[in-house]
Amino acid sequence: MWTKWIKSAIHEASLLRLPDYPLSILDIGTGPGYLPLVCKTLGHRCIGLDRPQMFFAAMRKWTGTETVIHKIEPLKPLPAFRQPFDMVTTLRTPFNTVWAERRLFTIDEWSYLLDEIKKLLKPNGSFSLRMNRKYEYVGLVYGSPELMKLFEARGGSFEPSRAIRFAPLL
Repeated sequence: MWTKWIKSAIHEASLLRLPDYPLSILDIGTGPGYLPLVCKTLGHRCIGLDRPQMFFAAMRKWTGTETVIHKIEPLKPLPAFRQPFDMVTTLRTPFNTVWAERRLFTIDEWSYLLDEIKKLLKPNGSFSLRMNRKYEYVGLVYGSPELMKLFEARGGSFEPSRAIRFAPLL
């Protein structure tokens, strides 16, 4: 079972086009920490960011993933870190779902989050995002013209893998 997810993390790491020199990476929505495990194996420093979950906490211990516990909420700041990152990633995470209100992030909430992520990056740092494909609630999803326009204005380029790469995030 775990091999499936490790293989997926190896594939995701290859899509990130990680260089041969070490990067500092923040993985938002790290879950069990498979992507940080792969990145560390490739020589990068990778920290996870995720909400508290007992099962994932045990898995992160197994993968050796240093994790900052934080729940992303609309218009709320991200935690501060001692040093900026070369890259921030978020792959298949549902943080843009506002569960209590049964809706997805608005343009203003996405814009705010991108501003917060930019604060975490070194100059010319990159941000790679892949949104979930399934959503139970209405709102801005991958392909929504208004959201794609925002991503493009912030430096986003659209990858065949349905990922959006901001290099750099504007």
